[in-house]
Amino acid sequence: MAFIEVLSGLLERSVSVVVTLFFGLLVAKIISRIIRHVWSEAELNLLLKKAGLQPFSVVFSKWIEYIVYAVTFLVILNILDLTWLFVFFLVVMLIIGLVLPLLLALRDFVPNFLVGLFIKKKLRKQLGKKIKIGVVSGVLKEVRSSFCVVLDKEPHFVPYVYVLQNK
Repeated sequence: MAFIEVLSGLLERSVSVVVTLFFGLLVAKIISRIIRHVWSEAELNLLLKKAGLQPFSVVFSKWIEYIVYAVTFLVILNILDLTWLFVFFLVVMLIIGLVLPLLLALRDFVPNFLVGLFIKKKLRKQLGKKIKIGVVSGVLKEVRSSFCVVLDKEPHFVPYVYVLQNK
């Protein structure tokens, strides 16, 4: 009896997932086309073109379509009792999207800042004078926390690690 109950529950969930997926995809396409049609009937695309802007109907309808896809996906996860998977996915995306760029930025900033603590005094004495650092030459205009600005025909932002490597 237990095997039949498990099989029945599995079949019920499978049917629910397939039906939800089918209706979710169908509703997403229908809503997308309705929005695109309403925008074209309202001639908003023409008004945007006259204003020199890109027509927004296709982009907007696609965004709505993707939102309906996402909601369908969440409903399917809920049917399968896998909502924790979505939360885990969001946390991982948050870490990748926020923490990783921060770490990459700090990877460049921290060494330049630390080297700058030692080099700034020497560089401040050279302010307004013509200097050559590696392949960069010109007038030293500014000394900042992690880089200096050398002005040639255009400004060059020279990190202090590069200054240290090329005396």
